[in-house]
Amino acid sequence: MDITSIIMLVILLFLVVLMVLGYLKRKKFNTNLLAMRENLKVGDKVMTDTGVVGEIVDKRQEGEFNFVTLKTGADKHVGYMEIHVNSVYYVFGKDGEAVYAGQKEDEETTASENETEKE
Repeated sequence: MDITSIIMLVILLFLVVLMVLGYLKRKKFNTNLLAMRENLKVGDKVMTDTGVVGEIVDKRQEGEFNFVTLKTGADKHVGYMEIHVNSVYYVFGKDGEAVYAGQKEDEETTASENETEKE
C-alpha cells in the first residue's frame, strides 16, 4: 500500500465515524423529544416548532392523533389554538427558560462532571 491509499482509508474511516456519531446523537434527541411530548400536562408553557408560545389548557386524543389546546396572548387579547402534539418543540422551565428535549440531562451530566473534576 502506498501513502495515498492509507490517507484515503483514514479519511474514509473518519467520515464513517462522524456519520455514526451523528446518527446516535440524533436518535437520543428524538427519544428524549418523544418522551417530553408524552409527558406534557395541562398548565405547561410551551413553544411550537414555528415559534408560537402558549400554555396548555387541554389535551385530547382523536384516534391515533394527540392534540393540545394552547392559550396564547394576554389580557383582552387571548386566543386559543389546537395543535398536534408533535408541533411542540420546547417546554419552558420554572425559571422561564426554554428547555428542549434532553437539554436538562445534558446540563446535569456536565454539572456532575465539572463537580468531579473540582474534587
